[in-house]
Amino acid sequence: MPDEDARGYWGRVLRLNSVSARPTSEAAFLNSVRARFAAQGGSQPEQTAALSWLANVPMPAVVSAHTTAPFVGAVLPLVGAGWCDDTHVAHELRRATTSSQASCRSICPACVAEDIDFWGFSYWRRSHQLTCIMSCSKHDMSLFRARENFSWQTMPQEALPHARPDADTLVTQAIESPVLRRYADVCAELLNRSRPISTLQAVRALTTRAKAIGLSPWDAKSGRKLSDLAADCISAPWQLEFGRSWQGRGKDPGLHALDATLLRLRGACDATAYALAIALLWNSIDAAINALIKPLPPLSALLPLIDREAQKPVPNERPRDVHADLQRQERLRRSIALVLHGRPLQDAADAEGWAAQTLERMLTSCITADELPVVTCA
Repeated sequence: MPDEDARGYWGRVLRLNSVSARPTSEAAFLNSVRARFAAQGGSQPEQTAALSWLANVPMPAVVSAHTTAPFVGAVLPLVGAGWCDDTHVAHELRRATTSSQASCRSICPACVAEDIDFWGFSYWRRSHQLTCIMSCSKHDMSLFRARENFSWQTMPQEALPHARPDADTLVTQAIESPVLRRYADVCAELLNRSRPISTLQAVRALTTRAKAIGLSPWDAKSGRKLSDLAADCISAPWQLEFGRSWQGRGKDPGLHALDATLLRLRGACDATAYALAIALLWNSIDAAINALIKPLPPLSALLPLIDREAQKPVPNERPRDVHADLQRQERLRRSIALVLHGRPLQDAADAEGWAAQTLERMLTSCITADELPVVTCA
């Protein structure tokens, strides 16, 4: 079904096959699927492969069209990396579908009514399960939240009677705020992308745009930062909800998580932070995505900036002679070349004896330099 999440689909398969909601039932059904699959000349599939076989949809298509992997992995550290290849298994597909742990599921009552009228049943939409999405973009109404133990055995129309909407203040702002409406649209765009964006591309585009509208760099001691812009545009209740999505990522990060989108290369920031940063910095989603996916400059175009960065003095270090400067330039060139060719930043740093934080800082400085050449698509 369009936008149906894979776990919800698996639940529908189990329901249609009258599988009871017991921890051992799914395993027994999966074994029967494996036997049928093997009888047709296939190997013994795990749950994810069995799901792909039952739906007659290739696993990359299951991951890209029926899980939240495109959103969760919207921005990845590796240049040219992918999340929807044959080796990737999304988080939703790794979890035991029959887990008895309660999970929160989001439902739009209007979608449920339309589905039943058109299809004769309703289904779980993945776009409704994204972090900080409070309303259905199609109907401009509050999503309802239901806590389910065996949600794979529960269809949305069955969960709706005991589901509850978000607070009115949250929903009203999500619908009426231009920034939060853009945030929801950005989330939908990232969810439906076929390829992730590199952190190098994201840092370059976000930093360039932030400078253009007069925001201060993330490390500046004074001036208006991206998190300050967010605090001015978004009310406290939604800020609190955003902060909850960052629980466990440091002491009370709140909106300061946004500032990390302008500097991090070693690992992806939470997708919600990227989506909100994009919604704050651009009025047009098309313009934002076009900026974010611009090709990176080739290494040859970056060499003057790399050499200049390598020549900068290091605090508390003795002055270097010409020979040491040249060695440092060559090491930095080789490390950055590795990153641009898809090596993890930590590996590239280790290969030439850099601290990962040092290489990250120097590479970020080169990528976000004002004189960085503009690269157009061929």
